Amino acid sequence: PYDLALVGNFCHLFGPERNLLLLRRLREVLVPGGRVAIIDVVPPSGRQSPPQLALYELSLVLRTTNGAVHHFSAYVDWLTRSGYRNIERVDVDQVTGLTLVTATTDNGT
Repeated sequence: PYDLALVGNFCHLFGPERNLLLLRRLREVLVPGGRVAIIDVVPPSGRQSPPQLALYELSLVLRTTNGAVHHFSAYVDWLTRSGYRNIERVDVDQVTGLTLVTATTDNGT
């Protein structure tokens, strides 16, 4: 079992079903109270996305089968459905949309 799982620049390459499966599998190898840290491009909440984010998403459409820039609400859904709690978002770079999403497993109680 692991205390931390890092998912760096990865979820945008896949669609919702594959990301849900990934987070469920990671949940199985984390200790109670373990943490997952996802860093990826996430559109800003409640604001219009910058043009470079639209270009980035277009590149994903051209080079992946199901890749996309996923909204924070999608991460919340996948993490919640996978058994994570304490979901938090930290906007690392608002120009590029680089975002850190963290969540913890339950404490086993």
